[in-house]
Amino acid sequence: MKTILFSRMKYAVLVLITMLSFSCNPEEELIEPEVPSSQTEDFFGPFQPPIGPILPPVIEGPILRPVFGIVYLNKTFYIQSGVGDSNRFLQVEGANPNRRAPLNIDAFTAKKEQQFTFEDAGDGYVYIRSNTQSKRALHVNGANKDPEAEVSLWEVVNQDNLKWKLWQDLAGNFYIQSKLGTFLDVQESSSEAKTPVWTNTVGSRRGDLGRIWKLHETNQPITFKKKFIPNMVTELCPTTLLRGDREFAGNGPRIRGSVELVQGRDALRAIIKFNAKETKPDWSEVEGEWVRTILIMPPSWTIDEVLSPHDKTEFDYTITSPSRGYGFNQGDDCQPNSKCISRDGIAEFIHVVGDTGGNDISDNNECSDDTRIKRITFSPLNLQITYRP
Repeated sequence: MKTILFSRMKYAVLVLITMLSFSCNPEEELIEPEVPSSQTEDFFGPFQPPIGPILPPVIEGPILRPVFGIVYLNKTFYIQSGVGDSNRFLQVEGANPNRRAPLNIDAFTAKKEQQFTFEDAGDGYVYIRSNTQSKRALHVNGANKDPEAEVSLWEVVNQDNLKWKLWQDLAGNFYIQSKLGTFLDVQESSSEAKTPVWTNTVGSRRGDLGRIWKLHETNQPITFKKKFIPNMVTELCPTTLLRGDREFAGNGPRIRGSVELVQGRDALRAIIKFNAKETKPDWSEVEGEWVRTILIMPPSWTIDEVLSPHDKTEFDYTITSPSRGYGFNQGDDCQPNSKCISRDGIAEFIHVVGDTGGNDISDNNECSDDTRIKRITFSPLNLQITYRP
């Protein structure tokens, strides 16, 4: 009996010593079992919350984690590309509802050809259905597993080339992977309008913006950048006589003025000032001031900020030749008989008329043969705008 009791006590002491030596070793590392990348989908199962950063089947490239589609199912989105300074969106070319209708990227329009609904395809995959008339979905042509395969529309059927999985990187960008293994990609990462989309591997061009997408629900506001060319202003006729007899008589005139941009929520306007003065007695002088709308936003669109340089344009020049007209151009575009103006100014070109054949200052708002601003064109403007459905 004593022998048995002693043996049991000896075994217990050995177990205790072993446990203490294991827990007190500061250099010991816990090693978690590895999950092969090819098993990540089966390991997690459909619509389970992600646990830590898990690599997709393509290991090279950014670290991605799966986005399980339950929060995206049966919702409609604009799918924004990472190329093109934020204003390139996935669309069905020409709103074509037919089989094999190609897809490309273009500027935001809020039209149905840029709207896509995510529907459950099972096992964590989704169908990406176009909101065009036929409601067909994105598919990889010919079930081609190779990179640079074409993507177009097809009926929703239970085939792998119509099924897509969403992945997200640490910055919140989305990657859209076909069940065939490749990812939705803008060809050559080009930001040109109507660039087609195809498929590619995540690691094929590291850091490539063509594979990056953002999702925006169609019933939520969306903010992006867009370039506009403001409308031209023509034939501004000053009639406010300050002094003199309305005739410059070949003496100048000295032309001064400015063009200043005023930002509104739904429009851009220009405040335009003009003064023409004879350079000798009797110092005939006229001035005018106008406000002209040069850009009106479509309904539901608002202007948040003018991002391009838009300083006031100012001009001051005395016409010494008998020329009836004179142009003020931006720096690199100066032509003979033209005066350079600040390249940062809002006006790109200003065409004025000084001395004319008869009286030079109009008294009836009919300025076809009087001093005037004949034309103002404006520099393209990059705006930050918001679309509110």
